[in-house]
Amino acid sequence: MKLNIFDKTQYPVVPVYHSVANELKHPFVASHIHNVKPLDFSIQMEQFKKKYTVLSIDEIVERIIKGKSVKKTASITFDDGYQSVLENALPILNNLSLPATIFITGKVLEKSYFWRDLIRYLIITEQVEDFLAYAREKDPPLYSLSLATFYRHSKWPSIIESKTMEKYIVNFLGDSLDRIIPENLYVSKTTLNQVESNVLNIGNHSYSHYLMTSMNEQQQTKDITQGEKALKNIHLPKSRVFAIPFGGVHTYNSLTLKIVQKMNYAATLTTHHNKKFKDESDLFMIGRYLPASST
Repeated sequence: MKLNIFDKTQYPVVPVYHSVANELKHPFVASHIHNVKPLDFSIQMEQFKKKYTVLSIDEIVERIIKGKSVKKTASITFDDGYQSVLENALPILNNLSLPATIFITGKVLEKSYFWRDLIRYLIITEQVEDFLAYAREKDPPLYSLSLATFYRHSKWPSIIESKTMEKYIVNFLGDSLDRIIPENLYVSKTTLNQVESNVLNIGNHSYSHYLMTSMNEQQQTKDITQGEKALKNIHLPKSRVFAIPFGGVHTYNSLTLKIVQKMNYAATLTTHHNKKFKDESDLFMIGRYLPASST
């Protein structure tokens, strides 16, 4: 199987996975971009082990800081905090002795929900038009949202702030919200503290997974700080790399980088690629890629 990632030899290869499961326990992570089947994941990991020197993301950053080569290196990362990573991906990583880091959205550790999963839920259950009719009564600018563009545009700060969109969805779903979120969909402090592995690290993916550009400096600082605090009392090693929510070039700004640097993070992870590891803030930035299942 060919890895569905972009590989330039002068850069480390850093895939970002989300869920790793055969049969999804929930309708949220339906896209193959968000879920990779365990067999495909296993094959990809074997290829990584064969073709690259696989390091933790912090080890790669340390090499970059010291001016050492990162050619033919790779680092395995996961975002958001799905329990399927511990159940299905971690045994494969343990067996191959491959280090990995799971970047957790702090809110899911409090037996809560990930608001982008609620967006997916509305789409899959064909409730988007009903939701938009409800939301437009409260927020007329939402008339620019349509069924066809709902998933992508529902996070655009020029249309609506992430926090406001989340509030509207939660109010729309009402009492059904408790029934929508399956038990054990996300990792918890209990399941993370039960992990017996020397290959897994955890990292900060913010607290709410809001678009950073939808928040001012104070709000961004609070969200990143809360995300870091949420990881306390978990015995796994903590990464000093911050995974920017969404990670696209328009999903963060100079304030984000200023805050992350002030909090003594060594680097950020994005989903786009610069021609250099540093930007104007002198903060190391590493791009990542979305692998996919073959089926």
